[in-house]
Amino acid sequence: MALANALEVSPSGLFDLGASPLPADPAAESAIGAIREAMQAVAMGIPGGQAQPVARLRVRAETALAAKQACREAEVGAMLPALTRCLRR
Repeated sequence: MALANALEVSPSGLFDLGASPLPADPAAESAIGAIREAMQAVAMGIPGGQAQPVARLRVRAETALAAKQACREAEVGAMLPALTRCLRR
């Protein structure tokens, strides 16, 4: 939620894959699993990431959003788990 609020998008907008089915790609499936685990860890209050200044998190979030907008899904998948784990309630 904090990431979505910082980017001024809906939470589902961060992970919107559209109507097309997910590819049978082991790397994509691994990234999705890592993102899911990171989100669950944050929700449970045990994110395991390093607390960072908001300005640094904003730069990382904007970088991920730019990669998403440029359809560089593998790059986004690699960035989101670590970024998500840095979030605190």
